[in-house]
Amino acid sequence: MALKSLESNAMIPYYVTEGEFGKLISVGRSSSAATEGPNLDGNYVRVGIPPANYYDKVSEFDVWDSSSLSWVKNPNEEQERALKQAQELIEAKVSKQALLKQARDSVEYGPFTYNGMVFDGDVDAQRRLGVLVSAAKTAIASGYSFTKDFTLADNTVVQLTAEDFIGIEMAKLLQVDAAFQEYREKKARIDSATTLEELEAI
Repeated sequence: MALKSLESNAMIPYYVTEGEFGKLISVGRSSSAATEGPNLDGNYVRVGIPPANYYDKVSEFDVWDSSSLSWVKNPNEEQERALKQAQELIEAKVSKQALLKQARDSVEYGPFTYNGMVFDGDVDAQRRLGVLVSAAKTAIASGYSFTKDFTLADNTVVQLTAEDFIGIEMAKLLQVDAAFQEYREKKARIDSATTLEELEAI
């Protein structure tokens, strides 16, 4: 089919099909010159508006038959439906895993409790605690007494012993270990899910 150019200052309607007689891809209007025929993407541009029954599409997988000007059943519907469902499942898994990791990280770097006292758990707080825990272990090994004033998450100042700092370290380790265990278990369930319903139940 020869290419046909139409020059006009008016908005020119057009629609694009997949190949000369493939499914309808898009409709629109352009103020520039319109060219009817194959475009650079390998699709087919037609000047004008699609027939009214374009809006009578029954299934999302139906294809537009430009020869009969009607929607017809896609012979590859089963494969395309399966492909779409697989892609949706992959995208949902990626999103679910991101939320799962975010929840794990919020515990790893979040506040924690020891003997009814709430401690900050961010990176800087853990670094400061690490220095004091190391000093406490050295003091215990050397037989020295060790106490230190420490500011809690609510800005309350308490006095802690070497044994307290050892207990604080263990409390944080147990909290983080539990978070990672839950993360691993749920991630395994996400990886093995075969339907969106299974995924939503996690």
